[in-house]
Parts: sequence; C-alpha cells; structure tokens
Amino acid sequence: MRASSRWWIAWLAPLAVAGFTIGWCLFAYLAIGDRAPVWQYGTVPYVPGESVTSVEPMPKGAPPKQVELPPRHTGGSHAHR
Repeated sequence: MRASSRWWIAWLAPLAVAGFTIGWCLFAYLAIGDRAPVWQYGTVPYVPGESVTSVEPMPKGAPPKQVELPPRHTGGSHAHR
C-alpha cells in the first residue's frame, strides 16, 4: 500500500482522545446529574483563631504593641555599637 492511502491512521489517536473525553464527560453528567446547588452563601459566624480585633471591639486608648523587641544586652568585651 502507498502511504497516501493510509492517511486515516494518523487521525486515530486524536479522534480516540476526543471520543474518550466526550464519553467521560457524558458518563459523569449521566452519573451525577444536573442538580441544584445546596450550599448556602453567607459569612461564617465564628472562625477560631481569628484576630482579637475582629471578634471583640477594639479597646479604647493606645493600640497594643504588635512587636516587642528583645531586651537590650550589653554584649561581651568585643561588642560594638
């Protein structure tokens, strides 16, 4: 046979992949179905581990320190400033 008479063989792999994809999606649609969503939108009433300011009102006065630096050490005999 001549190579030009077997042109359809080159199309087997792409057609098989496309057919499998369409078949898989059709199977999933028929197995699962088209259902209405049952989830509810909205905010979560309480999330553990959230910031204190988002759960309780902000206290009056100066805001608390966010970062506390370690105590200052004088260092050894070779310490420089």
